[in-house]
Amino acid sequence: MTNTTAWNQEESKYRRITQTPKDIVWLDLRLDFTSGNLDYKGSSRISVASTSAGDLWYVWKYTWSTGDLVRVQGPIVGNWDDRAALSWA
Repeated sequence: MTNTTAWNQEESKYRRITQTPKDIVWLDLRLDFTSGNLDYKGSSRISVASTSAGDLWYVWKYTWSTGDLVRVQGPIVGNWDDRAALSWA
């Protein structure tokens, strides 16, 4: 997530907003599957990024129930190696 400011015309002032990383060009992608289900997806803007270095990865967590995707959490910024220990709500 990226914090920035944007002009709010209704309030006539700048407001802090958070942008999702949808416009980021991902150069490294990691996928973690268990029993055919995607459990974690990690993306980095650095090509061949270190998996243990902190704050290089945007990590998503996927929750499945009897083969159905029931929840997607993230992205949380952290490192790929510690993806299961990130602050998942």
